[in-house]
Amino acid sequence: MSSISSISSISSISSISSISSISSISSIAALPGYSGDTGSPLLAGALATTRAGLLDGSVTGASIDRDAKWSDGGAGARLLRWSPEVRVSLCLSELLGAVTFDDRTGEQPQSVRVLHGGQALVTLRRPNPEHTRAQYEQVVAWATPHRGDRVGEILAQVVPPVSFLSAITGLHPDRHRRTMEVLEACLRFAYAIVMRCKDALDVPRPAEWSSGLQPMLLTPGHASLPSGHATEAFMAAEILGALARQGDPTRVRLRHLAHRIAENRVIAGLHYPMDSIAGLALGEKLAELVLALATNSGPVPAIGFTPQADPLTTTRFVGDDNADARAADQPGCVEEEAVELKGAPLKVLTQLFEAARREWP
Repeated sequence: MSSISSISSISSISSISSISSISSISSIAALPGYSGDTGSPLLAGALATTRAGLLDGSVTGASIDRDAKWSDGGAGARLLRWSPEVRVSLCLSELLGAVTFDDRTGEQPQSVRVLHGGQALVTLRRPNPEHTRAQYEQVVAWATPHRGDRVGEILAQVVPPVSFLSAITGLHPDRHRRTMEVLEACLRFAYAIVMRCKDALDVPRPAEWSSGLQPMLLTPGHASLPSGHATEAFMAAEILGALARQGDPTRVRLRHLAHRIAENRVIAGLHYPMDSIAGLALGEKLAELVLALATNSGPVPAIGFTPQADPLTTTRFVGDDNADARAADQPGCVEEEAVELKGAPLKVLTQLFEAARREWP
C-alpha cells in the first residue's frame, strides 16, 4: 500500500513551502524528544520518576525558589530571547503587513498588482490562450534535449536551493544563523505573494496542453504564472548578495544560479519561459523592497510585465545569454514609477538584517 500512496516522493507541491529545509532550527537544541517535536514516552516517564526521586515526595520541594526573568530591554532584547522560528514568524508578519494586492477586478482578473503604500510595486498581466499555446511549444523545445542532463539538478532543487547558495557564498548554518533566518522569512514572504498572484491570474500548466509532455515531477496543485521557484531563487540571490558583500563575481553567479533554477523548471515540464520572466520580476522587486525596508533606503523602481503578442519575443529567457540581466532587460518588462517607502519601520526585519550583516566580515 505504501508504494501506491507515496505520491509525495514525486511531488513538487511542497517545493516552495518546504521552508524547514532551509534551517535546522530544531537541530540546534538537539533535544527533539524533550522539545515535543517527536513524542518519547520513555523520556517523559524518566523525567517524571526523576522528579519524584529528587523531591522525595515533598510538596514544598516545588515551591518558588528563584525569580522569573522579566525583559525590560525593549523589543530588541526580547527578540534575542526567542527561538529562531519565532523570529522568522515575527519578521514574516511585518513583511506581509507592508504589501497589499489589487487583484479582484471582475470574474477573472486580467492582472494582479502587488502594492506598497498604495503604489504598484509589481504588475503582472495575464497571457492569452494563443500566446500560452505558443509558449507550450517552447517548453517542448527546451525539454527534449536537456532533460537527461538536468535530472539531478531538477530533483535537488525541488526544495529551496540552500545547498547551491552555500556552494557559491560559503553560507553555513552555524556561522550564519541570522542570515538563515532572514532568508527563511524572505522565502516565506515570497511564497505568500506568489500564491496570491497565481490564484488571481489562473494560467494553466503546460501539461494541460498535451499528454505527451509528461513532466518529470507531479504538477503542483496551483496555477503556472509566476514561477514560484524563479521568484524564490531571484529573491534569495538578491538578499544573499546584499548580505554577503563578496563583490560582483559572487553576485553574478547567484543570479546565474537563479536563472538556471528557473530554466530547470521549464525543462521539467512544469512552467513556461514567461513564468520565469514573471518570477524574475517579482522576486527581484520583492527583494529590493525588503532591502529598502531593512536599511531605510528607497525609493524602489516598480515594474510591469506583459506577455508579448509575438511568442518569439518571450520564449527567449535573457538569462541564457546574460546571467546578470535585470528584470527591466526581459521581454515584456517595463520599469514604472518608483515606489516610496511608507509606514512605520519594520523593527524585527531591521534588527535581523543588521545581525545577519555582521556575520559576513
